[in-house]
Amino acid sequence: MNALADIARKHNLKLIYDAAHAFDVKVGGKSIAHFGDLSMFSFHATKPYHSIEGGMLTFKDSGLKQKFDYLKNFGFKNEVEVVMPGTNAKMNELQALMGEMVFAYVDQIINKRERLYQRYHESLKDVPGIRLVPAFPTDVEYNYAYMPIEVNEDIYGLSRDRLYEELKKYNVFTRRYFYPLLCDFPCYRAVTVKDSLSVARSVASRILTLPIYYDLALDDVQRICDLIIMIGSK
Repeated sequence: MNALADIARKHNLKLIYDAAHAFDVKVGGKSIAHFGDLSMFSFHATKPYHSIEGGMLTFKDSGLKQKFDYLKNFGFKNEVEVVMPGTNAKMNELQALMGEMVFAYVDQIINKRERLYQRYHESLKDVPGIRLVPAFPTDVEYNYAYMPIEVNEDIYGLSRDRLYEELKKYNVFTRRYFYPLLCDFPCYRAVTVKDSLSVARSVASRILTLPIYYDLALDDVQRICDLIIMIGSK
């Protein structure tokens, strides 16, 4: 993070964090919102903390925040004055109420997700061809939003996509997050240089995200792990 900040300062750039999945993540005891000029958080229902839909922006620059306040409310400065084009991007009252109710359970939710995450790691750490996320640095407090694995087809015996399809046969629904790459979407193909993204494309083809959510039982996590082991040993 310090390296990114150095690059931004060197080139006089704004540093914007896509913190969609990073609510309550801390680095060195500080919220991820402390870093960068602007951070964007998602409160979608799949996140550890949610308000059904919606999200949050955090700013270091109060002037930039004021512009976003105009943007999210049709460009209104007050009841009679519109100072710029805008839209209706305000969270509604029902979503805000849900967010307020869920907030009281954030620690409980994250603690449960941590137990699920640790069970996955304990059960899959020695499976040939399955690579887990390395241990986090000691100054990082994670929220256990996701449980990704990297599938090495040559060692595991099946590709990520084959494992994805095989698990569906047992009603285990995983996700191939961050795949395809943005550069492969039709709307971005003309503005990206694919040849410079060989590493990203390779990694994106191997990542599989396993189920992790508050109501998931530890026994179900173990069943998923046993299935991954069994499928790979066929």
